[in-house]
Amino acid sequence: MLALRASGASWVQVTDREGKVLVSRLVGAGETLSLDGALPLRIIVGNAAATELRFRGRTVDLVALARNNVARLELPDAAAAQENR
Repeated sequence: MLALRASGASWVQVTDREGKVLVSRLVGAGETLSLDGALPLRIIVGNAAATELRFRGRTVDLVALARNNVARLELPDAAAAQENR
């Protein structure tokens, strides 16, 4: 469901709907993570510029969502949830 690939060291935290922490750690350059959990997923990515995120096969532009190179987002977001109804 969610895949992350870091081209440089990046801090990643992902929690699910229940508040369960799926990952909260530094992801090394070249490392890939695949995660699955109860939606929505709350995601924080440090070093957004060096991290590629894919959700349900679609690339999410973390740089566009980042402030000071830290991206904070929830997937699926409210707009996507409305589209899928």
